[in-house]
Amino acid sequence: MNSPLRTLSLALALTGFGATPALAADTFVVDNAHTAVLFFAGHLGFSTTVGSIRKISGEFILDATDASKSSIKLDLDVSSLDTNEAKRDEHLRGPDFFNVKQFPKATFASKTVVQGKDRTFEVTGDLTIHGVSKVVTIKVKQNARGQDPWGGTRTGFDGELMINRSDFGISGMTGGIPNEVKLWLSVEGLLKK
Repeated sequence: MNSPLRTLSLALALTGFGATPALAADTFVVDNAHTAVLFFAGHLGFSTTVGSIRKISGEFILDATDASKSSIKLDLDVSSLDTNEAKRDEHLRGPDFFNVKQFPKATFASKTVVQGKDRTFEVTGDLTIHGVSKVVTIKVKQNARGQDPWGGTRTGFDGELMINRSDFGISGMTGGIPNEVKLWLSVEGLLKK
């Protein structure tokens, strides 16, 4: 006579329920506390002003077997920008620059991911700032992937690109601030359970 446990095991095996799943893409939620987006803009040729966006959210999908199936979506709260000078920050949030009342968010949504050597990738997608979208390519390098002290799985990447702010309709103080602005990002994500 068959035992109920043996019958259940046979049924699970026949339906594939007990089979080892194929490697799937992993989805990571952006950890705002360990993510940074910085911008670097010249100041009258004398120095470089460094600013950051403090509130960043989003998620990214990493497919270890096929990078072309990977993607990223980032949302940046532009009103959270900080250059360590309150008066300048208010000016940057105003209509001469980001106009955060009308355009409170900047976003990046990938279209393609191409893997290079040594955990590097070229991520091409739509960067939207000030209500204007442009296709850009960000060169990124994946950092470590592993367990954090609380049992979660994390990974992250760093990348940078140069943009012309006038391409996004940001043309304030063209005589004192160069058109070209460097963007640098370091994104850390926690694996979704």
